[in-house]
Amino acid sequence: MADVADLAAERCETILQAGLAHRKPTVRLPACGECHYCGDDVTGERIFCDSVCARKWNHEQERLRRNGR
Repeated sequence: MADVADLAAERCETILQAGLAHRKPTVRLPACGECHYCGDDVTGERIFCDSVCARKWNHEQERLRRNGR
């Protein structure tokens, strides 16, 4: 017989699985030979020229997401 803790754990698992099933897919930027933020040339599979551009791009994307875009 399930006690209150078991029922709560089952409910949490159900809610978690439902949330995971309805999440938006993660966008993966392609490596194109230039920084996706500033446009400088990059080598290999890099998508940003440095961590500053990566942070700025992420910050900008987060602002756009919060504003509904």
